[in-house]
Amino acid sequence: MLIAQNLVTLCIGSASGPGAASLPTTMIYNYTEEANANLLCCICRMPFIEPTTARSCAHTFCRDCIVEAMAHAQQCPVDRSPLSEEQLEPANGIIRSEDRTEVEGTPALCDFCEMTVAPSGLVAHQSACSAAPVQCIHAVHGCGWTGPRADLDPEHLPCCPYHALRSFFALNNTRFDRIAEENLILRHKVESLERFAQTMNRELLAVKSALGPWFRPEGVRVYPTSDSLATPVSPTQPPPNAQDLFAAYFPAEESDQPPSPTSAGAIFDMGMQPRQSSAGPFNARHAAAIAPLNLSSTLEGTFTSLRESVIGLASAVDSLGRRNDIALGNETLRLNEEVMSLRATMHGLRMQVHNIMMDRNAQVTGRSADSVALADGAWPGRFLHGQSITKL
Repeated sequence: MLIAQNLVTLCIGSASGPGAASLPTTMIYNYTEEANANLLCCICRMPFIEPTTARSCAHTFCRDCIVEAMAHAQQCPVDRSPLSEEQLEPANGIIRSEDRTEVEGTPALCDFCEMTVAPSGLVAHQSACSAAPVQCIHAVHGCGWTGPRADLDPEHLPCCPYHALRSFFALNNTRFDRIAEENLILRHKVESLERFAQTMNRELLAVKSALGPWFRPEGVRVYPTSDSLATPVSPTQPPPNAQDLFAAYFPAEESDQPPSPTSAGAIFDMGMQPRQSSAGPFNARHAAAIAPLNLSSTLEGTFTSLRESVIGLASAVDSLGRRNDIALGNETLRLNEEVMSLRATMHGLRMQVHNIMMDRNAQVTGRSADSVALADGAWPGRFLHGQSITKL
């Protein structure tokens, strides 16, 4: 479990000669836990690094710390007893085994200035190291100088020809950035226009497919020929060019007229093979006649003519319905008159038969026809005498 993190700075020096000491080297350790108080050096107050014990007083110090202290005074830093380097020896094994404080990493050495730093700060140190090789700040403009960072400002920049043009480069870079931004905006617009053009192309293809024979490229005009203008068009037969153009949209009509002897003979010569009718849902034999369409005009004009034809057809159908209603009413009146005449005739026949029956009954019973009629509640009248038709 992590308890604390301590930064330790140790000054390590190595003697290059008798009584001489080199510059101290900074070492940074990042401890992950709080160190034991019994394992702290009396000089640096940090955990032991290479623990060394003095045989005369049994005090333990860091190896580098006691060597650095003895370079100033040949005595123990704790009790001031005389001490020499020959009296130093590695610490007890128990202390060395206990002095294993966990750190985050071993110190790293800079490749340029040979300075020892913590691994976590090596990248930051190299980015600011004065001995690290760097390029000229105008390398993007063409300067090829490379050297230590410490020589860049005092030595190279005063004599760099590109550094004298830094104001021009700044303005030029600003202009280039603005042009790049405009190019990016234009690229987005071009992509949008390309997508729009593709959409319009698909829509134009759909419109072309929907227009069919009425679609014509720009600048192409179709004029009716003299034959088509001079030849009258039958109301039930489209013009020849219309039949060719609409052959893919409408099935061909079958003739309802009986075949001529010549055609019958031709069919007989061909093996009397009957023609198969269309098996589709639309039978051409019962197809209505298609009105001729003027393909030389615009689609709007064709729709206008079709609308006028439909209006005329509706008027004709309405007139035909009215005439049929009038004819039906006249026929109904005539039939009513005939039925009334038949009823009157049947009534007369019934009265004659009744008179004959009454006369016959009077002859059988011996009473006069008038008395019988009066007895039966009938009106007196003139009866014909003859044989009774009800004789059994």
